[in-house]
Amino acid sequence: MWRISLANLRHKPGRFIATSLAVVIGTGFLASTLVLRDSLGPALADSQSIALANVSAVVLPSAGEDSNDTRSQAQQQLRSVPADVLPKVQGAQGAAAAAGLTTGPLKLLGPDNKVVLPDLTGRGWIGVAQINPFSIVDGGPPTGSGQVTFDADTAHQQNLGVGSHVTLATTTGAKQATVVGLTHFGDKISYSPQGDVLVNPADTSAFLNSGQAQYDAIYAVAAAGVDQATLAASVAKAVGPSYDVQTGSYYLASQQQGAQSIATVIGVGLQAFAYVALVVAAFIIYNTFTTVVTQRTRELALLRAVGASGRQVKRSIRVEATAVGLVASCVGMLLGVVAFIALTRLVPQFKALVGNDIAARVNPSSVLQVLISGTAITLVSSIVPGWRAARTPPVAAMRATAIDSSSTSRARFISGT
Repeated sequence: MWRISLANLRHKPGRFIATSLAVVIGTGFLASTLVLRDSLGPALADSQSIALANVSAVVLPSAGEDSNDTRSQAQQQLRSVPADVLPKVQGAQGAAAAAGLTTGPLKLLGPDNKVVLPDLTGRGWIGVAQINPFSIVDGGPPTGSGQVTFDADTAHQQNLGVGSHVTLATTTGAKQATVVGLTHFGDKISYSPQGDVLVNPADTSAFLNSGQAQYDAIYAVAAAGVDQATLAASVAKAVGPSYDVQTGSYYLASQQQGAQSIATVIGVGLQAFAYVALVVAAFIIYNTFTTVVTQRTRELALLRAVGASGRQVKRSIRVEATAVGLVASCVGMLLGVVAFIALTRLVPQFKALVGNDIAARVNPSSVLQVLISGTAITLVSSIVPGWRAARTPPVAAMRATAIDSSSTSRARFISGT
């Protein structure tokens, strides 16, 4: 029966086209979702590693009494560190250098003042080389008022170059600026998938902070021979108890954990839709196997007539279902990886979510999940048709069986496709 089942698959694969397509589409959706989950978390974590590579201590707004409380952490993100705290950090014992981090939303406006890019990430240019993760690849840094830099990819997409004049919607209204340089973020194209705009330090309060002289955080670099814990203690003493001072390694770990949580939430949400697709595929698989069993009534009856038991017939259907499910799941896994790569390269909305240079990562556990899910759903969907096949009486081999030849219709083939 094993050889008969495999021979049926080898010589009449057309019977299982609908089943295979249903499994391929369902598992392809699941595979691309798992690849997104596996790739997005490490990509976001890598970005944090680049941003905080040389940071030894971080000064943040106080998170309240319980810094582990989610509400306290969210409130912390809405607070700021006043600009007059920076000199205290710079003068702390063991600090080699310090700089403030300022971020805020910017929009690129066109000639008619209509929004061209709505979600640019603005950042104040950091003059401390050890802390600044951005490198100039063309032109120079924004050292004068009204000067900005764009990441090279966004500049290329918008036909901007060194010397271009742009209009930016800022927190204090529309501002004219001149592009003086193009940047990369470490070894990546940009930090934000939507695009990076680095602003001259003299303009950061007007462009990004509604005119307020304040920072999101202050980063400090330890002098030679000073460890992170010692510097953090020294900085905490210099700024007082009103601020939360963390070591660079602790802050990096918390940021990476948050990045992985974001990827997990997105992955779980999409996985739910992927499994819905597999459940829908189960109905198609069930109908296909039911049709195939009906078309093979005489063949199954002949097997019963030459001695095959009902159990053996059911086993042959299960073998066919398992083989079809496994092969289709393998194809679906490959299709999912290809779809993920294509989406990150070709679809602007998807690029804005995952970034321009995210690397596709495929975990062995994800491959097993796809193969097991696709094979299992196919096998389960074949149980009832297999049970019906096992009830085929040997006498049915002597009955006339109507053969559907309508599949030879070209019109039906085209419309069906």
